[in-house]
Amino acid sequence: MRVLIVDTYYPRFLDEHYSGNALAEASYDEQLTALMDRSFGTSDVYSTELRGLGHEASDVVVNAAPLQAAWARENGMRSAGLLAQAAKMPTRAGLAARRAFQHRVALAQVQQHRPDVLYCQDLSFFSPRELAAIRARGTLVVGQIASPAPTEEVLRAYGLICTSFPHFVERFRSIGVATEYLPIGFDARVVDRLAARGVDCMNQEGRYIDLSFIGSVNPHVHPARVALLEELCRQRPIEIHGNGFDALPADSPIREHFVGEAWGLDMYELLARSRVTLNRHIDAAEGYSNNMRLYEATGAGAMLLTDSGSNLSEIFRDGEEVVVYGTVDELLAATDSYLRDEDLRAPVATRGQHRTLADHRYFDVIQVLEAILTEYQG
Repeated sequence: MRVLIVDTYYPRFLDEHYSGNALAEASYDEQLTALMDRSFGTSDVYSTELRGLGHEASDVVVNAAPLQAAWARENGMRSAGLLAQAAKMPTRAGLAARRAFQHRVALAQVQQHRPDVLYCQDLSFFSPRELAAIRARGTLVVGQIASPAPTEEVLRAYGLICTSFPHFVERFRSIGVATEYLPIGFDARVVDRLAARGVDCMNQEGRYIDLSFIGSVNPHVHPARVALLEELCRQRPIEIHGNGFDALPADSPIREHFVGEAWGLDMYELLARSRVTLNRHIDAAEGYSNNMRLYEATGAGAMLLTDSGSNLSEIFRDGEEVVVYGTVDELLAATDSYLRDEDLRAPVATRGQHRTLADHRYFDVIQVLEAILTEYQG
């Protein structure tokens, strides 16, 4: 089975990744390797595990302009080179050229790879018309989602939707969209990559960040999360990293606790330096425990304080592998108790990490995905 995995990365991460270096002048393969080694998002864990199962699998990051420009150059796409130059203009015409460049290169990559499965991590990139043309060539087009749902037109453009939101499965099936449940996992390679940096995330000693939060603090996108963090900031010290800082009101107490953005391995290192880290799900989760932070935090060995979810008991044991809070008062009490008593905190963090490394690795997730893809291809 040939699988091409299509992803988009946060523009601010891409800007940081390419700033202050000559990476944009490197070859496509060199750029792709450097990007995957950052462990941003799911990185290349899907393709790595699929190759381990005997399949051909590759990754493309369709909005990484220097990376895609390198591919265009190396594959003789002259018109794409002109579009890449036009895309640098800070105008509406430049924006249109940037979109045209991204799509022209991405579609050429799909044509070159001739995948049996096109696996899209971002449902908003390809248009329904583009997806229809790809499906007409016999390719199984799959979309993965764990965010607010797009329109029915977009969902129907896919031959299959995989989602880690349990409530999306029957909801999408009810409108005639083939949908399967696929959980999120932890990329166990992160442990070794941190060790190469001199960070032992398997050790509870030497963690010097008492309480951390890593994630978006944009109040227009996550109002409930921001309200919780603001109340916590008024009453307890906390180190906050993430994006959305510029959208905060001038008087938000988060501003005094905000340290900066942290992406990929830098984020994992902060979690590996944290004694306790906080998790809060987005509204689209609708009361289910399901986000990457559950596994990123526990995998890096931080004790996770997370909001409750109706399915959490299927993932972790509350009070033994993670700690659940409901109200702000419960969050404050748990923070005080577990930071005050190392003999109480460390065993929870260690058990949570062991559970993730035993039961929630992408090694296991991709075996489930392989079975799903095999079924739908047949």
